[in-house]
Amino acid sequence: MFRALVVEDNAVVQFLLTRQLSGIAECDVAGDGFQALAFFRCALEDRKPYRAVLVDFQMPGITGLETVRRIREVETGLPPEHDPAWIVMLTSFDDMKPVVLNDPLGRVDAFLQKPHTVQELVTALGRVAVRADPKG
Repeated sequence: MFRALVVEDNAVVQFLLTRQLSGIAECDVAGDGFQALAFFRCALEDRKPYRAVLVDFQMPGITGLETVRRIREVETGLPPEHDPAWIVMLTSFDDMKPVVLNDPLGRVDAFLQKPHTVQELVTALGRVAVRADPKG
């Protein structure tokens, strides 16, 4: 099991994501980007970092991409042995191209369209895990 942070403003989607991850991840849920950043920092301070962060693209307050930018900024100050979190961006847009193009620096590891199946989510996380540690 790994630790995952679900960043989603819709309570129904929060519930569905945590259900989809049950059995493979211990989940915390943040309702917006500000709360997510607080959770992320606290997890690092407690030495229990999140392995995966699933972020909704469009949220009130700060956007999903801004949340990701700030998470990556926090990670730049960490020691080199710290493994960066796997970040999966979730969107309900029919066309994923504008979402992907909004991440020109490649801060997001995978993009996933909502609604998605459990298998699609697990596959996306698996691909990110392999890229992060190709030796297994």
